[in-house]
Amino acid sequence: MAAQFPLGSAALAVAAVVTTAVPSLRQALIDVRGAGGRLEPWRWVTGHLVHAGQAHLALNLALFVPLAVRRELRAGTVRFLLEFGVLAIAVSGGVRLLHGGWESYCGLSGVVYGLLAQALLCAERRPPLARLGGDARWRGVRAAIFAVLAAKTALELSSGGWLYARGGLEEAFGVAYLAGSHAAGLAAGALLAYGAYGAAASCSGAAASHEERKARTAAAGSATSRMPPIIAAPAAPRFRSAPACSGSMPPRA
Repeated sequence: MAAQFPLGSAALAVAAVVTTAVPSLRQALIDVRGAGGRLEPWRWVTGHLVHAGQAHLALNLALFVPLAVRRELRAGTVRFLLEFGVLAIAVSGGVRLLHGGWESYCGLSGVVYGLLAQALLCAERRPPLARLGGDARWRGVRAAIFAVLAAKTALELSSGGWLYARGGLEEAFGVAYLAGSHAAGLAAGALLAYGAYGAAASCSGAAASHEERKARTAAAGSATSRMPPIIAAPAAPRFRSAPACSGSMPPRA
């Protein structure tokens, strides 16, 4: 069921602000290397809410909020929060797999990449550029954008940092850049977009599919109602004798 208000997105954004501002919460929730040995699995999810500073937080929220709101309004609050958990765990796992020397991880950027992959690969009911070239062309544009983003992420992963001006950006944000987080988020978002039931089902959800079926049924009904009624003309009466006025035709309905 589609959400009427993005409650989940708002709650996550507020939580990110609070956990970044309160040092004790930051220490309790950040994803650190030794947490696995202390049985603190929540850090795999909560670590993404913690940020290194205000600049890091502002950048991630500027991208996270519109993408999260869009996804929640489309898929519903419960489904969105479940997908957020999947993306968060996938990114944390990717950091552990691709960056063996990491000590701690924080930030929403990996989840943002996952949401961006979903937004690019999920089918739209009304593509914004449909009037400029149709659904197929718009899908091609989004696929091309995703391919460029994937290539950029792969280059950053192979080079070990930002593709451009890595030192300046890391100094401005106050956090070291782990390219594996973006790669893991992008891959997880693509897998969520193309789930077991195909892009349309996994992106729109059962509620959207139900609404589309209702719309198709209503359209079919309205088309039927526009057809002119078929009225059969009564059969002409049979005359056992000649008409009263010779030369005149029998009446017709």
